Amino acid sequence: MNRQTTSGLVLALSLASFVVAGCGGGSAPADTAKLSGRLAYSEVSVEGLNFEIFTQNADGTARTRLTNDPAFDSGPALSPDGRTVAFFSDREGTGLNVYTIGVDGSGLKRLTSSAASDLGVVGGSDPAWSSDGKKIVYRAVNTRGGTSICVMNADGSEGKRLTEAVGQDDKSPDFSPDGSKIVFSTNAGTGDQIFVMNADGASVRQLTSSGSATQNARNGNPKFSPSGAQILYTTGQDRVLDDAGDLSFEIYKMNADGSGQTRLTNDANDDIDPVWSPDGTKILFASTGGATGGIFVMSADGSGRAKVSDTFGLQLSWR
Repeated sequence: MNRQTTSGLVLALSLASFVVAGCGGGSAPADTAKLSGRLAYSEVSVEGLNFEIFTQNADGTARTRLTNDPAFDSGPALSPDGRTVAFFSDREGTGLNVYTIGVDGSGLKRLTSSAASDLGVVGGSDPAWSSDGKKIVYRAVNTRGGTSICVMNADGSEGKRLTEAVGQDDKSPDFSPDGSKIVFSTNAGTGDQIFVMNADGASVRQLTSSGSATQNARNGNPKFSPSGAQILYTTGQDRVLDDAGDLSFEIYKMNADGSGQTRLTNDANDDIDPVWSPDGTKILFASTGGATGGIFVMSADGSGRAKVSDTFGLQLSWR
């Protein structure tokens, strides 16, 4: 089993108790009825502990199951035009790969390969689209150890590896709206930190530095705002280790240069996988807590938190 597959399955199992509580969806509260756009997310299926891809309207209505496979389907990313979902799956039994599928469930296509490529990488996960829909940036296993950030055309052609450090765990990339930058998380610093680089892999710069050599803050899941001026991310920097040796997570935002790091959530549950609304005025995120968990929305300053759905969806996408 490769390193990507292992990390994905650990995520699934560690959150399973929360996800199962949310299976089957839920109605949208009245105060979220005006939310617009379409969401995609991964959720554990009712058949067993395997993740599937779902879509629904941002107001919580019209929930639709997009994939139905015994494999692990996760990490959905809606294309800018809202017609296609990129995701990763181990459905061919050879490790994780990036796929695309139409929002109507048609046109499934595998974009990456489990065979070692000329790039020195294998497979793929964590896909994210460029704002023009022409490129997909993703994470792949480095054949010499660790994982690397790569980019390819939206049809899977002309792949390029952007990060190459052996043994480094580069993950969760996201394009800036103008396509000139890529933000990602990696363990190159003290624990997991957020970095940014040019879209060609040049000029890598560290943005966060929280945590220590003995307590990893696990800064991750960075997302550029629609304007490109700010970045959302999750961190465990404010919590002590719990009995299981894990940190609980909160949501922060910062300026694109790493300044102005601001805490947006503050509760006993894990608040994770934040994404911006298309207009940048709101933030969607998942929160654990069993019966009290689900998909939530708040204003960009962290105020006005409201539940969108009882469904506990992971790796959210909003278009």
